[in-house]
Amino acid sequence: MAFTDTEVANIALGLVGNDRIGALTDQTNPARTVSTFYNFARSQVLLHGVWNFATANATLSKLPTCSNPEFESEFQLPADCAKVQKINNSSAYKFRVEGDRLFCDLSEASIKYTRDITNAGYFSPEFVEAFATKLAALICFRLTQNQARTNALINEYEQ
Repeated sequence: MAFTDTEVANIALGLVGNDRIGALTDQTNPARTVSTFYNFARSQVLLHGVWNFATANATLSKLPTCSNPEFESEFQLPADCAKVQKINNSSAYKFRVEGDRLFCDLSEASIKYTRDITNAGYFSPEFVEAFATKLAALICFRLTQNQARTNALINEYEQ
């Protein structure tokens, strides 16, 4: 099933106990509130998990010089890289990510990474569930002033 941004937003609003919106651009308080937190919540959930739909592999291009004296090599990361999961198929290598660069002591580097997916049509149902719950936790108090419901959503997301 392909999801839309509005469907994800409406799942979150349903968890909060609010009515549905027609679009994120609606000029209503729920739509504006969801729109404010939508991308932040999506990014947070992408970074806190390993999602098959967002996982990719890449062989990195080594740059001619390394600008970080702590490491021997500097590599260009893919433009859509949100998080490096593994380098050369191992979690054992020491590396650092700074902006769009990866620093390490390897002469060649391949990575498994989390892509920054913004198109809801690619989201898995499991990701949508986690994303909508995180989004609901962020917007709940602003829309309902119900701290108990907000805390319940925070706990639900964190489990």
